[in-house]
Amino acid sequence: MNEPQRAAVLNRVPALAIAAGPGSGKTRVITHRLAHEVAVGVPPDRMAAVTFTNCAASEMRRRVDALLHVQHSIHIGTFHWLGQQILRRDAGRLGIRRDFTLLGPAEARRVFSRAVGGERPDRNRVLELMEAVSALKNGKPPSPGESQRGEAIKEAARAYRRALTNLSAIDVDDLLWLSVRLLETDEPARRAWQRRWDEILVDEFQDTNPIQYRVLRLLSGSARLVVVGDDDQAIYGWRYTEPDVMGRFLTDFPGAELVKLEQNYRSTKRILRAADALIGKNEGRLERRLWTENTAGERPVLYTADDEVEEAEWIAKRIRADAERGRDWSDFAVLYRTNAQSRALEDAMVRHGIPYDISIGGRFVEREEIRQAAAYLRLAVNPADDEAALFLFSFVRGIGPRRLEALRSEAATRGLTVLEMAGEASLLPNSVGTQLLETARRVQGIVAGRAGSVTAVADGIIAAVGEGLGGSALERETALENLAELRSLLLDRRERSWTLRDLVDRLSLTSSDAGSEGVRLLSLHAAKGLEYPVVFITGIEEEILPHRRSLDRDEDIREERRLLYVGMTRAAEQLYLSHAHSRLLSGQLRLGTPSRFIAEIGRGHLELEGSSRRAPRPRLHAVTPGERVDHRRWGPGTVTHVEGRGRDTMVSIMFDNGSCHRIQLCHAPLTRLTPHENVVAG
Repeated sequence: MNEPQRAAVLNRVPALAIAAGPGSGKTRVITHRLAHEVAVGVPPDRMAAVTFTNCAASEMRRRVDALLHVQHSIHIGTFHWLGQQILRRDAGRLGIRRDFTLLGPAEARRVFSRAVGGERPDRNRVLELMEAVSALKNGKPPSPGESQRGEAIKEAARAYRRALTNLSAIDVDDLLWLSVRLLETDEPARRAWQRRWDEILVDEFQDTNPIQYRVLRLLSGSARLVVVGDDDQAIYGWRYTEPDVMGRFLTDFPGAELVKLEQNYRSTKRILRAADALIGKNEGRLERRLWTENTAGERPVLYTADDEVEEAEWIAKRIRADAERGRDWSDFAVLYRTNAQSRALEDAMVRHGIPYDISIGGRFVEREEIRQAAAYLRLAVNPADDEAALFLFSFVRGIGPRRLEALRSEAATRGLTVLEMAGEASLLPNSVGTQLLETARRVQGIVAGRAGSVTAVADGIIAAVGEGLGGSALERETALENLAELRSLLLDRRERSWTLRDLVDRLSLTSSDAGSEGVRLLSLHAAKGLEYPVVFITGIEEEILPHRRSLDRDEDIREERRLLYVGMTRAAEQLYLSHAHSRLLSGQLRLGTPSRFIAEIGRGHLELEGSSRRAPRPRLHAVTPGERVDHRRWGPGTVTHVEGRGRDTMVSIMFDNGSCHRIQLCHAPLTRLTPHENVVAG
């Protein structure tokens, strides 16, 4: 080990913060510290290691086993595991049965909905209130200006608590919220738990939220508290985390010492210089500078594409060329800010015969909301497609496999389709039958409109699936972005003559080269903790990275900067960044402004490459309503409206494929159609 790593393992002060930069050997330090404590005589069952996922806990346990050459009794688990340990022993001191039922997310939503929403709950309002109650339990109360909403949230929390008490149940958030309540109000219990461990070690400490931090402070007592993390990798603000928690720890625990792990063993010098130039723009971070003894390597490449299709093509061609020179497919990772960006990348991988794997978020065609949209489309093409109808009806609350099978059986007996049979509410309890009938009517509305344009049918399906979305606000927004990406398929000029059947076939497309040995496509959030020899980061544009949701708050911009930093430091040998002049994403054309982060990295740290398609393509300087024009992506159309002047001229165009777009003239790849070309286009 290097000197700072040894200090992190051997230091036995009451409070120790280990600031571990990416690629600095953090996991090795943690596991060696745990093993060393056992080796010097600390009983294993007097130690606790806390991390954020069961997978990370299992890996930590396996590595410590290997170092000690025996299985051990060190307590390794998640924060929720820790809360469960506390409540299973002492919940009775809060008037809660120790054999309480722990509800999963789906069960908790049903209980909350009944408690707060009544007989016919407003689904969106219930979901918003449940998220707000969850935030409250995790230490994020409503802002001072939301007093009226705050009262509604507190009333919902009280109603939900009464419902849980009647069931002798708690939810996942309660594991820590009730533990804090116990430890703060019951001094004998607090003292007993503070004597429980000699050392508590917390991994990924930068990701702790306020309630988790309170648990640690209440448990510390005489135990050594060792926290390991990197505030430059704090990227989970939407989980109520606070990026300055490392600095707060050093303030809250007088005498706490800080060890910095700054030597990077993963990346080349030039990759680290570029990443360090970016993250150095964040204020309020613990000051440190990554360095490495690795080779200088090549400068990261910044590629400017014409659009997202060319961006994906460039990536696929680079990967295939490198693979032909001997690299394995699994050496490559392609990272993006939003899951909807994966569609164009997946298409390029399929076109070039490149095996790929999406382990988080799922392949575009396999995402639940896209599968629902595909089922609607199948029914629009063929209303007698019983499998598609049964798949859609499986999302109706209260309908399980047995009821679906009864529905199918009764339909066969009566000689009806499953869709026709869904109108028979008498087969099911009233509330379930009513929901089933509503879903069936939505499907019948799509079927009735199938003679219209493909785009209009797709818009109706997007709206229908969107009505039934559940999950958190962020999950619903992501699902809606993916649904809107269906429109991108239809608006591509190459596919403007698609029929409904063509779209169904496209959504049924799967790659035969799936598997863990393929190129990894994943979001920047999902990439944290991973590393690859070659990394591509796509869509580095304003409103994508940084994301449009982050543009109003400086702290949100800082988190987006950290997110790109995390992505850049995944690369060991080669790093490629890309942005596009225009991007058809979630059904909307976006004029791509290069991200501010590119300027912050500095052109001196980057090798610049660009599309060869842009130079010879002059733009129109003026058009008039009624003129016929041709767009490289959407094909021929008619100008319907012109506003503004000079570079600010905006034109509205009704395209022959049925879509209408308002675009900035100076950036639009438009040409004027001659009378002869009008005839051909017609």
